Amino acid sequence: LLLLANQIKGDNKLKSIGSNQWKEQLGCVEWLNSKEPHFVLYVNFGSITIMTPKQLIEFACGLANSEKPFLWIIRPDLVVGDLAILPLKFVTKTKDRAMLATWCAQEQILKIGGFVTHNG
Repeated sequence: LLLLANQIKGDNKLKSIGSNQWKEQLGCVEWLNSKEPHFVLYVNFGSITIMTPKQLIEFACGLANSEKPFLWIIRPDLVVGDLAILPLKFVTKTKDRAMLATWCAQEQILKIGGFVTHNG
C-alpha cells in the first residue's frame, strides 16, 4: 500500500498508513548507494519466519559462496530459541561485500539484482 500511496499526488494522509514491527536500521540505503545498480542481493525473510541455527549457517554459506554483494536482514528473533550468531569465517569472507541489518526501509531498497524472501 505504501508504494501505491506514493503514486497519489496531493494526499499525504495515505502515507501514514504504513507500519513496521521492527525499528529500521540506518545506513542500509547509503550502503546500497555505494554499490553498482542491480547487482546486490537483498535477503529478508519477513517479520515472522524463523529458522534453526543450522539453517542460518547453511544460508550464510550460500551467500558467502555466491561472491555477490548482499544486504541481509537478520531480525533478533530470526533463529528459534537462540541468537542469530554467524561464524567468524563467514564474517571475514564477506566483510567487503555484505551489509547485515536488523531491519531496513524495504520500500527504499531499489538497487537490487535479486530478492530472497519468505513469500508468505
